[in-house]
Amino acid sequence: MFIGRIDRTATAGCERWSFDGLRAMAHPLLENFCWEGPDLSLVLCRERSAAGGADFPPASDAGEGELRAFLAALETWPLDWQAIVVDHRRASVTFRAGHGGVAPLYVRAAASALEVSWNFADFYADADAGDVDPAWTAFRLTGNPPYASATLFSNVFMVTERAALYVGAGGEVRVEYPPPAPYFLPTPLREDVDIPAAACGLVDALLRRWPLGDLEVAAEFSGGMDSAVIAGVLARAAVSAPVTAALAITGAAARQQRERRRLAISRFSYRDMTWPVERTAMIPSGFSTTSDYVATPRNADLQRPLRGLIAALVRKRGTRVIATGTGGDELHMLHAFEQDAEQWARNVGDAYLPQSPAPAIRPAYRNSFADYARGCERAPFPVLPISVLEAQAARAPLFAENGLWPVSAFAQPEAVRFYRSLPREWRAGKELHRRMLSHLGYPSAFLDVPLRENFETYLTTSLVAAAGGITRDLRRECRLHDLGIVDADALIRALSEIRDGSTLDDVGFVFHAFNLESILRRVGTRRQGGWDRDQITSGDVGSTAA
Repeated sequence: MFIGRIDRTATAGCERWSFDGLRAMAHPLLENFCWEGPDLSLVLCRERSAAGGADFPPASDAGEGELRAFLAALETWPLDWQAIVVDHRRASVTFRAGHGGVAPLYVRAAASALEVSWNFADFYADADAGDVDPAWTAFRLTGNPPYASATLFSNVFMVTERAALYVGAGGEVRVEYPPPAPYFLPTPLREDVDIPAAACGLVDALLRRWPLGDLEVAAEFSGGMDSAVIAGVLARAAVSAPVTAALAITGAAARQQRERRRLAISRFSYRDMTWPVERTAMIPSGFSTTSDYVATPRNADLQRPLRGLIAALVRKRGTRVIATGTGGDELHMLHAFEQDAEQWARNVGDAYLPQSPAPAIRPAYRNSFADYARGCERAPFPVLPISVLEAQAARAPLFAENGLWPVSAFAQPEAVRFYRSLPREWRAGKELHRRMLSHLGYPSAFLDVPLRENFETYLTTSLVAAAGGITRDLRRECRLHDLGIVDADALIRALSEIRDGSTLDDVGFVFHAFNLESILRRVGTRRQGGWDRDQITSGDVGSTAA
């Protein structure tokens, strides 16, 4: 929620950290506040709550004790927030975050300045090869970046959910993680409760916690059950039919997606907008640093078509808020003790380490992955599932650059508690969402989904189409090879072997390698449209809401 820098200044022989170069994200659903005292200073940005915030902001003459009490009360704020606290006596800075991870804060620490951004790509320009953590980078090729403060750059840290990142007077960094979040187990249900109706009521209540008011809200409506629930709940409460939007997939399930969405649009009169992904390849044919494709460690894979869809929503509909189904898949997952051995092994591999890392990864790293997975830093069990936090992080820059803010009812603590406490039969096969969609009035034919509607075909065809240009560039230079992480010839072979029927494991490795190589080639290069610290001016963080 912040971007810019915090500089260490000296005035009349007194050193202080200055917020003059810091800017808070501006959006009607966000509010920010700056309080500066002789010993303690604070900047805060948080999501507005429809319930109001009588505790915000503290009075300008508040004492340190009152300010610290306010910070402690922030822990119970129902929506997401970030705070930066400066202790001028110790010349230290503390970055704190709430549970949501909607636009996570990245921090590059030094003794004279602290640079922050919600977009990891903003740190490429001033990085060099020595900043790259090769072990973290190699492990990212498996598709399993650990959720922790550590990132691809050894001097850039992510403020994870509910954590505190301390930067001392000399630029040293210390992380204080929170205790593990509660884990909810299935609970017997009362027989007199209408579970689908109760669940629809919960989603409606969660969407109402943001003061959406007269803001133009668009609902992601891919045709999947999660986004369909969100769109249906919005439609039930709206005066006029809601705006919906989707990327139109390619492949065998394309017609199915189109027909199912048509049924729902006809039933609810959604004001719909689609963007065919085939208008642009998922990735470019090479590693040009001027490309519109900007890879990050937690990558927005669909950024190119999404950018087109989002821009059209903003331009044609005036959209300011995007209601997403993010988190719906994770809420329905079976608990570990409910899974069979094969499913459990696959989930462990997805979350920590695949059983067979790609052979193009050099043995020195491939053979050490098990030790790395066991010993690497990991944040404690979070309030929201890790994959939800990573999805929020991946898409935050894309939404922010277009003035959008996401609201995700399924990515809320109350939703986690409700869904994870349901007996297995309500979660298996997304039974609850099927029942909710019927309750909301969706046609029965909409619930018939024999084919998986996803972007695997789009990814595969994009890689096949781009293979020639990528191969050409890799033969000239491969920075992953130079770091000793992959064998360039083996990577080129893996790319050349991708076919329409290739497995997701094979395609996934090449895609991760493309992204990491793209990042490494942008090290030391300022991205087009990126953060220009000369444009961050005094007064961008103030005591009034953005």
